[in-house]
Order: sequence, then C-alpha cells, then structure tokens
Amino acid sequence: MNDTAADRLRRAASAMREGLPISPDDASPLADAFEAFLAGEVAIDEALGLAAASTTWCESVQERSKLIADLAWHYRGTPTRAAKDMAIDAGQYAARTWPRFQHRSELPPFHAGKPEELLFRLHCNCLHGGARWPLGWRSLYENLQSMHLDPANNLAPSHPSTTHRKENP
Repeated sequence: MNDTAADRLRRAASAMREGLPISPDDASPLADAFEAFLAGEVAIDEALGLAAASTTWCESVQERSKLIADLAWHYRGTPTRAAKDMAIDAGQYAARTWPRFQHRSELPPFHAGKPEELLFRLHCNCLHGGARWPLGWRSLYENLQSMHLDPANNLAPSHPSTTHRKENP
C-alpha cells in the first residue's frame, strides 16, 4: 500500500472516532512519530510525515505577540492609553503606508529602527503567517495586559528603545 502520512492520519482519526483500535500498520508509525516529537527530536508535522509550513499559525501568533510587545515600548502611559495610541498609529499605517509596501518582501530602509518597522513586520506576519491582526485598541490592550508592568501601572521603562517613546498626555 502506497499511502501518504495524511491517509494514515485520516484512518487513525476515523478509527478513534468510532471507538475502534487503530490498525497495526498505522499504529506503529504513528507511535514512532509521537515518541520522536515528545522526545523533542522533531516538530510534530515533521514527525508525522506531513509537509511542514514555513511558519506555523502558532509561531505566527507568538511572533505577533512579540512584535506588539516591542511596539508597546515606543509608547508611554498606562496600557489603556498605549493601546489606544498604538491602534491609532496602526490604523494610520494600514491606511496610508501599508498599501504602498505590501508587496515588498524586505523592510523599506527608512522604516528601520522606527515603530514603522514593527508595523511593517506585524502586517507581513499576519499576511504570511495567518495570525489575525489586532488592529483594535481592545485587542492591543489585552496583549499589553499580559506583559510585565511596573508598580505604577505604566509600561516598564527599562526597555532599550525608551528614548524613542512617544509622550502621552
């Protein structure tokens, strides 16, 4: 039988759904794949013999959260104020700047080291990685709430880019 890994997984899923044992022909390779994955030897998609995507959705969401955290360092104030300011800037970037650069694979050089670099990378991450872009201030606020805050409930001032932060009233 010349089955693909996906065929094997479909048969195993069907058997499990029906409460039946998985055939030994399918069970042995699946058990080997799970053991390799659990031992940390390979990614689950590789262990199962599936074509690995360049970026998984989970990795894309993690990268998106990191980029939002990095972007937050450019803003002062409470997480609420920072989220609202970030949403305004992100909305303006999406409307005015992103349409000109959305087909580029490389960062425009004049964005380097600026909040626009992070906005560009966020848009690319969501476009290519499948993570949802949290353009609304509430989604950004929820991301900021999960970050480490200082006792005054302001974004921690020890990040290296604090010299570039916006001043909020």
